[in-house]
Amino acid sequence: MDTTKLHKPAQLTALLLSTTLSGASLAISTLLIPRLLESPTDLMLRQWLSTYTSGRRAIVPLTLVASSAYFYLSFVTPPPIKRVYGLAGALCFGIVPYTVLFMRGTNGKIMGRVDEQGVKMVAKGEGEGEGGDVWAKGDGGKPEGSKYLVDWWATLNFGRGVMLFASSVVGLTAALW
Repeated sequence: MDTTKLHKPAQLTALLLSTTLSGASLAISTLLIPRLLESPTDLMLRQWLSTYTSGRRAIVPLTLVASSAYFYLSFVTPPPIKRVYGLAGALCFGIVPYTVLFMRGTNGKIMGRVDEQGVKMVAKGEGEGEGGDVWAKGDGGKPEGSKYLVDWWATLNFGRGVMLFASSVVGLTAALW
């Protein structure tokens, strides 16, 4: 099979998807989440859930396509460029284990808050958060309020965006080599 016909489409697919996904992830963390934090807690949680659900449906499959394209390029390209494409693929795919290792706990806590839908929140003005949310002190004095958790989620998600951006830069470097 002649792999040269697939080389440019694979490059285009990998670069386009990894840069787009990077932009989407970084925009969620830097533009969307700060606006959600201005909302009352129950609304913020609903909006976060909607963003999380639609993002999960789109970002995960597209990340797998982009990383597969990078790995394909790594397979069909001679050294030393093959290693560079392999690194781009690993960085792109790396958001999956990153999510499991670093974000699963926070995701679970926020989902718990979503399920509660404010049942255990104190009256507005009694806590430090808006919308009746309490920034309660948890283990080690860390805040465990919904707004804190969503803000922390944005910080962790920013790491995924940086990984995708790095994947794009490495992939572009390989393509221009």
